[in-house]
Amino acid sequence: MRSSIASRWGLLGSLSLLTLALGCGDDGSGDGSEALGPALESAVDNSIIPAMQAFADSATSLEQDTLGFCLSPSESALVAAQDRWLELTRVWNEAAVYFMDTPNPLNDDIITPSVFFIESMRPRGVDYTSTVQETIDATLQSSDTLDEDFFSQLTFNRVGILALEVLLFEDFPRTAGSTDVSDVVEGYRSSPRKCVYLEGMVQLLAGRARGVAAGWTEEFNESGVPFRDLLLSGQLEDGAEPVPAVIVSAVGYLEYIRRRKLQVSLDARIASRARPGTDPFFANATAGLEEVQALLEQGTADGDGGFFDIMAERGFEESVELVRTNIALAFAALEARDPITAADAFRTVENNLRQEVPIALAVELGIAFTDGD
Repeated sequence: MRSSIASRWGLLGSLSLLTLALGCGDDGSGDGSEALGPALESAVDNSIIPAMQAFADSATSLEQDTLGFCLSPSESALVAAQDRWLELTRVWNEAAVYFMDTPNPLNDDIITPSVFFIESMRPRGVDYTSTVQETIDATLQSSDTLDEDFFSQLTFNRVGILALEVLLFEDFPRTAGSTDVSDVVEGYRSSPRKCVYLEGMVQLLAGRARGVAAGWTEEFNESGVPFRDLLLSGQLEDGAEPVPAVIVSAVGYLEYIRRRKLQVSLDARIASRARPGTDPFFANATAGLEEVQALLEQGTADGDGGFFDIMAERGFEESVELVRTNIALAFAALEARDPITAADAFRTVENNLRQEVPIALAVELGIAFTDGD
């Protein structure tokens, strides 16, 4: 799926004269991010935009499956919706790698950016499960009209992926949180209002996901220009350099997974109870790490090198192999379901992206790294 999306959005490269300026006259030997135009364009068209579109497509599929379930609640329809949620969380972790510090479609508001409404743990690593449950309980008991205005006023810690996990995998509040499929289905049959709430939640998330994807490829923040073109032309709102902005976002993602999840509390716990043995957290973290790897490895359709290739061409072959080795160790730790070893491995890859990668690419990252504090 990703390759077909990539080829479709790759055509956008011909639509922007501004992006061509990044590569003009570049023999690959210059210093700074201005010498990295083709690699950056390839990363955007073949990694970043496909990740955003895959997230939007997956959210839309979950929206359709959820509406189908609510038309006729059954165990098979619920399992199908649960499967879509598991897929959604994996592709979200690919898109979440690109939550940049600079204003962008995931970081579109200085106080409550879109990323918070998608994954509520991202600001501070707080687990808002109890808040979501309390809101569901209060809503089911209330007489509030569950219309668009109602859902649009909900705060970030009551919506998003977590809220859908509670609604799809847990029979809350009817049977004190049973995850048995038959109990969950019966909860919806006995309370039609719960399905209205579920539909509103999934429509809210799907609309936001489509908006994020559109911000990259159609128009960002009423600028009249896709964020893709703003990034590739170096016209970022805060004056940030494009390549460092992308690298910093990858570091931020790895740091978030390590500090907030591997070292504190793994998420998707309700889904894990409902689907023993699936370990969705580790599948999600693996998907995110794969995205970071793809970002570094991605070459261009014309045969130009990606970031790793450029590092090697500049004489930093050992740095490339070091980063590849450390990424492989992180994959192994995730496969072993070992959060302690995985946290150490993630920290090592973070440091590689802070040090070896920018040195070899001759760019300055120039910020203190945090995941929200």
